[in-house]
Amino acid sequence: MCRTVAVRGGGACCSSRHTVRSETSFRLPDVFVFPASFAQQRLWFLDQFLPGNAFYNINSVVRLSQSVQLDVLRRSLGELVRRHESLRTTFAVVDEVPVQVIAAALEVPLETIDLRPLQAAERESETQRIAAQERMRPFDLTHGPLLRARVLRLGDDGDVLLLTLHHIISDGWSMRVLFRELSALYEAYRTNRSPGLAELTIQYADFAVWQRQWLRDEVLERQMAYWRTQLAGAPAWLNLPTDRPRAERLGFLLRDSGVRVDARAVEPRWDPFRSSDSGRGGERRSAVGSGDAVCGTCAAQGWRVRSVLFHTSGTAVAVLQILLALYCRTASVHRLRHDELYLRYGG
Repeated sequence: MCRTVAVRGGGACCSSRHTVRSETSFRLPDVFVFPASFAQQRLWFLDQFLPGNAFYNINSVVRLSQSVQLDVLRRSLGELVRRHESLRTTFAVVDEVPVQVIAAALEVPLETIDLRPLQAAERESETQRIAAQERMRPFDLTHGPLLRARVLRLGDDGDVLLLTLHHIISDGWSMRVLFRELSALYEAYRTNRSPGLAELTIQYADFAVWQRQWLRDEVLERQMAYWRTQLAGAPAWLNLPTDRPRAERLGFLLRDSGVRVDARAVEPRWDPFRSSDSGRGGERRSAVGSGDAVCGTCAAQGWRVRSVLFHTSGTAVAVLQILLALYCRTASVHRLRHDELYLRYGG
């Protein structure tokens, strides 16, 4: 069977695609099937674990200074979806593992809601209500599409564009890429010009194939050995005390921990991220009485800025495990300047 896959070369994603034989990717009528990347597999698992959730929606509310031309915006969205395969992607299960199913073509509906008959104050409150409602609408990873677009017509106040994507096909970096291209496409079509955007030489699915072929056997074992060394001696769990019995049903109500770290109270060479993590680590130490804690934080993968994937849409976020080794002479997180705080990064 002929199967369309990415070609590897030089230990990094190659910038060309060819029809070759492969056991990882294949074409069915009107769709391409590729393995899911490790990041996509993680998000797919979380969706299976808690179905019908909207935790990984990426929501953008764009206020436009003037009324949008719907036909031009619809054409621009169509071209954006054509350019980026990730926007045409849904997910299925093959041999008990998730795979990317990329449609050859996809039309994303552009819904419009006319708020012009309302008074100005009512328009604003209704805009906020609809935007909040949109944030909580879950996606169906199997049937898609995993992209939604809405325009709220506000009259003299301009319009509002609501663009929502699932994190499994996008991330913060991708949103900047997509909005930059959408803006260029809209302006070009509005003025009857050619957009002048170069065709993408590689797609996210190509990266997923390369990643699966690269991260295995000896390479995978080296990576695992590195992390075992970095996280050696880390506590198996964080036994945080609670002020009430654990609920029988999992909830997701979030609130501010109340921890504040004064920038003047930390080492001058530390950036805000390190200072903030140190503060949270000190808070955990004070709560559990332990010197170490493992924290997870999201970080963009380095290949994003070093390869031809710079302009490609897709999820490129890895969960970085950080071992906070805190050797404090005092339990107060408000005296970080007088404590010895060490951060040992897992990667």
